[in-house]
Amino acid sequence: MATSTDTPISLLSPEQEQALAEIVSEHFGSALSYVEFLDQLHLLCEDIAGFEAGNLADTVARRIWNDYSRRAQ
Repeated sequence: MATSTDTPISLLSPEQEQALAEIVSEHFGSALSYVEFLDQLHLLCEDIAGFEAGNLADTVARRIWNDYSRRAQ
């Protein structure tokens, strides 16, 4: 049986996703590889109430990555 903490977080507003991309960029730079970006994003999410490392839906992580990578261009 899945609990609420087992369910990947997939309901973030576009503004929240953009804010996470901006925070990663500001704190860790805009030249991270996708794997490095995911590591930093998961570390960041550990400090946000309701998030657990590895509990961010893949589709959400990819949207945040897309926003992050656009900032680097």
